[in-house]
Amino acid sequence: MPNLKRFISWKLIFAPFIIFALLVLSRIIFHTVDRFLWSRELDNSLIFHPEQLPECEDKKVFFTTSPIKDGLYRNIVPLGKFGPESGHVFPTKHTYFMAPAKNIEEQYDVDIFAPGDLFITTVQRWNNKTLGLTEYFLYASPCKDVEVTFYHLNELTPKLLSALDKTDYCKEEQTGNTKYEFCGRNTKGITVKAGELLGKANPAKKKSIKQFLDFGMSDHRTSELKFTNPSRWVGDFDKKHMVCPYDYFTPELRQKFLSQMADYDDPSIKRTIEPLCGEYMQDVSGTAQGVWFRVGADSREEDAQITLAHHNVLAQKGIFSIGTMATQTIEAGTYPFDPKPQGLTNRDFKDITADGKTYCFEPSALTGTYKYPFRVILQMTSSTKLKIEGQKTEGCGSGPWQFDSDVVEFER
Repeated sequence: MPNLKRFISWKLIFAPFIIFALLVLSRIIFHTVDRFLWSRELDNSLIFHPEQLPECEDKKVFFTTSPIKDGLYRNIVPLGKFGPESGHVFPTKHTYFMAPAKNIEEQYDVDIFAPGDLFITTVQRWNNKTLGLTEYFLYASPCKDVEVTFYHLNELTPKLLSALDKTDYCKEEQTGNTKYEFCGRNTKGITVKAGELLGKANPAKKKSIKQFLDFGMSDHRTSELKFTNPSRWVGDFDKKHMVCPYDYFTPELRQKFLSQMADYDDPSIKRTIEPLCGEYMQDVSGTAQGVWFRVGADSREEDAQITLAHHNVLAQKGIFSIGTMATQTIEAGTYPFDPKPQGLTNRDFKDITADGKTYCFEPSALTGTYKYPFRVILQMTSSTKLKIEGQKTEGCGSGPWQFDSDVVEFER
């Protein structure tokens, strides 16, 4: 009996700890499994290739009409735009159709049309919790290996909206300074014909004065883009096969669209450097150019990363793209500079290697003479590691430059 009492006493003492440990373990297992399943579900929702779709074969021209009628949009913004405040630390994988109005009061609805015969494979509803508005995203395919995306529609036709009577998944996320809840449905192939109405877009209804529509495309018949470390790019397989959507239009339309490539803010700034459609992937392995990740991070945590690349319109300009959570010494944003082919000041990112040298940069306005009141120094410590720091000193002087305690390390 004394042994039995001691056994019962031992159980009473340790039982709460055991139960607590089991609860913690079960919660960890649940969230691990949930994240894994969600990652797979999200992958499937972003690219969907049902067997009933036709083969693409070697077909190149799929589109015969513009998503927005001529005269209703201002210009098209090329691939590779940066906007860290809105979550685009990496070069954008899509283009933009821009609105001509200069203020919200002048904005209007435009109809969005299918540019070709398409199977609508995924419909998503995005609730912007920060601004209190709802938008719709569409994923569509003309054939198995090609996908086209339409982002930021304000309205869908009843035919497409009915797909969201039931949803396959709902999730919350934050990108830049904006919180979203999005729900989606894999539709398994609602068909639309070239020129058929998909919905409407209006910047004012997005509380914006900028773009009507984000328009992008991937082609899995193409070789994977040569990211320095492909394993960092997870959760969205399409990123490895992004292409210029206008290359898939009839020659006449392609030529027209490429002639309309201009800046997001100033349409008088035209892209004149090939490729006119811009560049999404800008990694140059073994150099400072391209996307850099906080230690241990991947592409799902875009706000914590940086990109060292070139501007998507004035491609001769270098640009820092700094995420909202990347570093405390450089405020989130984009910072252009004029690259130099020699020396340690404002050196082109593609020329910087792990040579043991520290480089200094003087960020300035994209056009004009304004210079930011700080400098940026960086050094590649290996072919896959880089450290960077913003310093509250205007201009680089002659150097050398020393890192302080606020230096942050990134890797590939």
